[in-house]
Amino acid sequence: MSEELYRTVGENVRHHRRAARMTQADLALEVGLSRPSIANIEVGRQSILLHQAFALARALHVGVEDLVPNFNPRARDIIRIPFTLSRGAA
Repeated sequence: MSEELYRTVGENVRHHRRAARMTQADLALEVGLSRPSIANIEVGRQSILLHQAFALARALHVGVEDLVPNFNPRARDIIRIPFTLSRGAA
């Protein structure tokens, strides 16, 4: 799952970078990463931190939802994970 996620994010970064007529070097300079890092992100070899996803989106003039598949910032569904505490747990 994570490999597919990073590959899809990378494809989306590349698509929006090309649509913005930016080079990898241009984008790297804009977000404070190296050009090889951008190249690795675009092929899914390098994971990105949350703040980097937002920086990439800002530099590409898109929303982070345009980079991350199946992300809906307006979704109202909350995933609830049940848990119990056992007695005697510290």
